[in-house]
This record gives sequence, structure tokens and C-alpha cells, in this order.
Amino acid sequence: MADERPGAACQASGVDPAQHRSGDPADVAGAYPPAALLDDPALLQRMVELTGRRMRATSSGVRAGQLLDRHARVIAEAASAHVAAGSGADLAPERVVLHVLANGDVSHADVPAGGPGERTALAIALARDAAALHEPLVAALALRRGRAAPVLWRTVGDRVAIALSAAVRAAGHGAEAPGLIAAVIAADPRYGKPRRTGVARAEGAERPFLVRQGCCLSYRTVKDQPCFTCPLLDDEGRAERLAGEVRAERSAG
Repeated sequence: MADERPGAACQASGVDPAQHRSGDPADVAGAYPPAALLDDPALLQRMVELTGRRMRATSSGVRAGQLLDRHARVIAEAASAHVAAGSGADLAPERVVLHVLANGDVSHADVPAGGPGERTALAIALARDAAALHEPLVAALALRRGRAAPVLWRTVGDRVAIALSAAVRAAGHGAEAPGLIAAVIAADPRYGKPRRTGVARAEGAERPFLVRQGCCLSYRTVKDQPCFTCPLLDDEGRAERLAGEVRAERSAG
């Protein structure tokens, strides 16, 4: 049975409990492993509430989805940087550390590097390890917050694929991105169907994209339009969005 004392997960992982929280139930700021969200129910509840306040989301399901989206994103970005460089990512729960701000936003994550390897094999390992890491949180959010587990799992798959695609392109291996995305999604059936990839072109600029399987619903909260990766946005809309951004950058320059 899990130790539900606040800070127990930090002690088990070697994270300084003083970094966890101040002792005030309303204070979520600190650095702690993902397991802390499950070992400390009050922390998870507060994180969901703060996510709703920050994102202006009224539905408990949307709040849960947004929390998982951010959680998965920062972990995937840190892990994908290692994979793009040709190293594995150590996603053992006790090795990952989340850095949480006072407003409940997960600013970034610390993910140790693993051993070297071939990128496709590393991507598959990343996808499987990310599924194992997120499984308890997905189950908790689906059970308590009214967001269906398949929807949450698609979010995890989307975030791993998007992060890895961006990391390999930044590292100069962009040609590998479509194959790595396919390998990531195929690594766990809970991630859903294969994702479509493409390149938006406008005003002389290009931007590769991946179409998420499900909408993150941000456009219903703090954003006034769907994300660039949203399935609600068609390719013409992506090109128009890119053109607008390019023109804005030129005007600002």
C-alpha cells in the first residue's frame, strides 16, 4: 500500500522533502517525482484546481485533460532531447523530477539520460516507458475527474510523438521524424491510431506538423483558436496560420 504522507514519494526517490512543499496544502510549488501526485491526494486535487483556474476551464474533465497534457509534455520534451542525441531516457518513476510553480504549472522536468542506442529503438523504449510512467496518473484522473481513459491515453501518445518530432528536427534529423512518430504510436495500443504528418508552407516558410488524434480543448479555455497540431484545423488553416505568423515576425523585425 502506498505511503500517503505528504512528501513520502520524495523521500522514496531521494528528492529532498524540503523541496516538495511548504506544508501548506494550498502550496504546490516545489520539485517532486510524479508519484507524489498519487501518494498525496490533496496535491493532485490542488493541481487539478489550479490547472482549471489557470486555463479557465470549468469542466472537471477538461481540467484533468489539461493537467495530464502539461505533465506529459514536459516529461516527453526532456526525454526526447536525449533520444534525439542518441541516448536513452531514464523514465523510472523514482528518477524523474517535476518542477511545479505556485500556479500549478509544471514548468519542466528532470529526466536522466540512459545509454546510447539506435534512435528508432530508443524511441520505442521511450514510448513504452512513458506509458508505464503515466499509467497510474491516467487511471487516477479517469476515475476521479470524469475524463475517459482512452482520451487521456491519446494525449500521452500525442505529446510523446510531438516532443520527439520537434527534438529530432532540432538536432538535424528531421527526415527521421515521420518514421519515429509511427514507431512511438505503434509501441503501445493505448496511444490510438497512427498520426498523420505533413509540412505546412506559406510565405516562403515551412513548418512540419503532426496531427493529434484528439483535441486538447485549449481553444475552449485560454486560447481563441485550435492549436497548430489540432485535428479540428485543416491544412489550409495551418497554412493561413503559418502565413500570419511569418508576416507578424517580419513586421516585428
